[in-house]
Amino acid sequence: MYSGSENAYLTHQRTLMSLGGTASYLGTDPGSAAAYDVALLDIFWTSMTGYIQAFALASVENIRATDLVPYARNIIGMMPDIMAEFANQVDNGHYPGIDSNLISTEVVMDNVIHASKARGIDVGVPDAAKSIVRQAIDLGYGKQDFSRLAELFRNRPRD
Repeated sequence: MYSGSENAYLTHQRTLMSLGGTASYLGTDPGSAAAYDVALLDIFWTSMTGYIQAFALASVENIRATDLVPYARNIIGMMPDIMAEFANQVDNGHYPGIDSNLISTEVVMDNVIHASKARGIDVGVPDAAKSIVRQAIDLGYGKQDFSRLAELFRNRPRD
């Protein structure tokens, strides 16, 4: 991913492509590429933290991490469609909560936290996730979609 001078990008595009991967141009704002990079790293490492925590939880129930992988792939396989739907909701500022909402999300998170605590698994990450869900519910957004949390992360809820 590259941003900044379009002329410089076009001049060196062939060289950039030879480095492997894609050489996407993201516009004239020189900070755009870095912003994309950090946002994508956030997705990756937050997801990986949940994935590794799931391995820990499974292992205390004598489930091998490798045995969990096929089921984890099924869950992860749902993500592309959910990501696209949530992205549209965030861009439009509309969080319908038709298929699921923050109230039901909190119930699921409580189950994960309870199961983890009962088995001695650290709950710092799921507690942090539940905290922002609880904040949204307390602000009256409980019947809205999980994507509503983007507003809270930005610290400027829209009504």
